[in-house]
Parts: sequence; structure tokens; C-alpha cells
Amino acid sequence: TIYKLDGSESKNTLTVQGNTIDQVSKAKWEGGTLKVDTTLTFDGNPVQVSMSMSLDPSGTLLVESTRPDFQGGGAPVTTKSSYKKN
Repeated sequence: TIYKLDGSESKNTLTVQGNTIDQVSKAKWEGGTLKVDTTLTFDGNPVQVSMSMSLDPSGTLLVESTRPDFQGGGAPVTTKSSYKKN
């Protein structure tokens, strides 16, 4: 996936189980955080996914993603991950 980092639209294609899904993303910097908002259509329904990436003071990459609850139809699901270079 390639993102333009100036807030303009980036179009990418995702392949899931042999099916292609077109997605449109807008990525922009807010201070030291890169925020990416992506819209795609899945099973005929529009889907919004958000992701933010930043480095903490120790150099650990922090990634937070929010997506719809595809299983239960409830509130959006947010996942937080951290990556540290060894």
C-alpha cells in the first residue's frame, strides 16, 4: 500500500481471498503522528478504517487502528500495537 502524505487521496487495491477491494485513503501528519483514513466497499457496504502511527520517546512504533465490528455489528473495534526494534 502506498500513501501520499499530504492529505490527498491515494487509491490502492487490496486482495482478500482472491477478491479485489478498491480502497481510497487520505494520510496526513498531525504533529508527530501520521493519521490514515481509508474508505472501501465490502460486500456492498461502505467501510471506514482509521489508523495512526507515531514513535514514542524510546523509539517504539505505536500503531492504533479502528474498524467496524464485522462480527457482531456493535461499536467500532480499536486495536493498539507497539513495535520495538531489537
